[in-house]
Amino acid sequence: MDAYHQQMLALVRAALDEDIGPGDITSLACLQPERIKAEIVAKSDGFLSGVEPVTLTFHLVDSATRVVFLKRDGDRFAAGDRIAEIDGYNQPVMTASGRRSIFWDI
Repeated sequence: MDAYHQQMLALVRAALDEDIGPGDITSLACLQPERIKAEIVAKSDGFLSGVEPVTLTFHLVDSATRVVFLKRDGDRFAAGDRIAEIDGYNQPVMTASGRRSIFWDI
């Protein structure tokens, strides 16, 4: 792994450690584990950036979660466009998708 990817991994891990520590108490307390499909949908027009850290976030929370981006970094998108599809268990998907330290409003 090159220095860039090592730094990204370290930053995402640090953000997750700070944000959720030992676990997302809300997701664990409120949700019974079940398989779900989810989407990342654009709230407004823009250009995509951050595919790699988002994918890494979901993978670090639960390596069984599958994230498929429908657009690439630098692609233009419009409000309502589907950006990514997510397949995994509800608790880790909710944990990863709720990380404000990593995600900005898409």
